[in-house]
Amino acid sequence: MSFKRLAGAGEFGGMGREAGLLTTAREQIRTRHMSYRTEKTYLHWMHRFILFHERRHPRDLGPAAVEQFLSYLAVERKVGYRGGTGPDD
Repeated sequence: MSFKRLAGAGEFGGMGREAGLLTTAREQIRTRHMSYRTEKTYLHWMHRFILFHERRHPRDLGPAAVEQFLSYLAVERKVGYRGGTGPDD
């Protein structure tokens, strides 16, 4: 499943009556004049969250789903939190 397909068609809207979740997020990010890298990063993580939960819409998931996803990243994928903004933080 490609990112572009998920962002613009099918279950998540687009191509019709209402914009999809990722399309709406992209528009909001651009409205706030965030950097392109920030946009790409936010959309990437939203995409991974949706795929992790078998393409279920986040509005149908609760706080436990976020905790489950973060636990998966920390334990299985060994992704750690990185705070700060610079390379030495």
